[in-house]
Amino acid sequence: MQALKAHQDSHDKHINDSVGSAIILQKLAQARLHIRLNRCWHNFLFSLLAALSMTLLIEFMFRILIFDNRRIFEALVFTVIPILAVSWPFFQRIDDFKCATTVDLLFKTKERLSTAIELRSQGLRTRFSPEVISDAAKIASTINPAEGFSYRPPKQVVVAIISLVLANGLLFYLPNPSEIVLMERKALAKQLEIEKKVLEKKKADISKNTGLSKKDKEELLKKIDDLIKELSKKNLTREEAVAKISQLKQELEKEKPAWGKSSDEMLQRLARRMSGMPGIKELSSALQNRDFKLAAKEAKKLSNLKNLSESEKKALSAELNRMSESASQTDPQLAKALSKLSHALGGRQSGERDLEQASNQLAQALEQAGQSASFEQMISSLSDQLSQSRLSMANAGQQSSQMASSSGRNSSSNQSGNNLGNQGRNNGQSGSNAGNNSGNGSGAGKGAIGARPNSNQGISSGSNDFGNIKLDRERRKGKYESIYAPELISANKRDEKLTGQKLQGEETVENISLPPSMKEALIPYTQVYYHYYDTAVEAINRGEIPPGMEEIIKNYFDSLRPNK
Repeated sequence: MQALKAHQDSHDKHINDSVGSAIILQKLAQARLHIRLNRCWHNFLFSLLAALSMTLLIEFMFRILIFDNRRIFEALVFTVIPILAVSWPFFQRIDDFKCATTVDLLFKTKERLSTAIELRSQGLRTRFSPEVISDAAKIASTINPAEGFSYRPPKQVVVAIISLVLANGLLFYLPNPSEIVLMERKALAKQLEIEKKVLEKKKADISKNTGLSKKDKEELLKKIDDLIKELSKKNLTREEAVAKISQLKQELEKEKPAWGKSSDEMLQRLARRMSGMPGIKELSSALQNRDFKLAAKEAKKLSNLKNLSESEKKALSAELNRMSESASQTDPQLAKALSKLSHALGGRQSGERDLEQASNQLAQALEQAGQSASFEQMISSLSDQLSQSRLSMANAGQQSSQMASSSGRNSSSNQSGNNLGNQGRNNGQSGSNAGNNSGNGSGAGKGAIGARPNSNQGISSGSNDFGNIKLDRERRKGKYESIYAPELISANKRDEKLTGQKLQGEETVENISLPPSMKEALIPYTQVYYHYYDTAVEAINRGEIPPGMEEIIKNYFDSLRPNK
């Protein structure tokens, strides 16, 4: 009977221990969740302090060292650090004993819960164990874990966060020289990519050009490839890029012929001379259109000139001879071919075979001259493009840096207006450099050969808008009035009868032919211009103009050049 009673008491104590342990474990599970949440909150506050401190350090370093993508790094600091700090407590293992110890400290239960958990975990069975567990269960049942944890941030932490936010905001507001340098680098890199694409397009144009010889193509393509490689180098400064472009431009300028001595100008002069001659109008049209292959084919057909009359042959022979003299300084081979064709037409002993040989020789000379003209045109086009590229590279990043220095200020709108004005002045300077003589002398020389352009023509270089490329193009589009030049046309003379009273004495009659009327002798300005232009060029090529005057004459005719 006593044994049964002892067993029953033991069973009751075990049940009481189990119930008490269940109550304790349930409260600890609730406390464990609040412990994690409380740690997440404190971790977030301290991670925010760390992120603000790191951002402040990054901004200070950026004023000493220039590095890109710092904004991305700052964004990562503000996202990665808080996320890791907040999520870390949920990955930490909090066992029952640590949880009980924390609850004892917060609720001041004098280590009752931690003692009960330690006895339970170690399996210690003493005569005091049931009382300890029962007492701990009673205490645990009176505890509300949500009331023991505080989520109010400490004042020191709040002050530190506010101070760091103000410091970061001040650094963001103050102008940063490194920011300007970085924006200039980005603008420079963007402009470099644009210029490389333009050069690649020029390469494609050169490759497709059928008028260039293989040697000329390879030479130009190699120069462009070398420039693209130089512009593709890392850490290339704006000054270095401008220097590389200027170097290639200088090399191309050395290969450009002097004014009036290029193959293209010579062929155009020949085309203007041929335009009124019988039998060679198709050749003249092909040369004016710069279709040099077609011109060579038309030159081979000049053997049909044998069908012309004797007077036409003599006139054409004399004109070809003058063309030969005009081309002798620029292209001796073409001059020789023209001279041979002239002799084949005007010579008494020349036959059809001589005319055919002279035509073939002229076709070969024109083909070679066309290749030279195509090469000169491509060099001129590439040189002009390099001038624009050099200006674009020189201005790359300036507007961005000015906008960056004025960011965050009330005067940003005024500053952007000044930037646009500076850009306009830079464009004006580029226009004056690219076409230095497009407007010089146009006021002084407006009436020298009778030119009377529209009101916008002939504005002197002292005007405020000088160098404005767009305005200059608009001026060149103006229509020119016709010119009274009776000596350049074959108009009939007009007869006039004088009326009056006869006096006594001997009577003599004399017929005087007056020049044509104003209306009959008006011819287009372009014809007058190119008549004097060709005359000046031929005089320079013959050495009749002093060397010091050549540039003055060039500027004079460039200022009067009509828009074709």
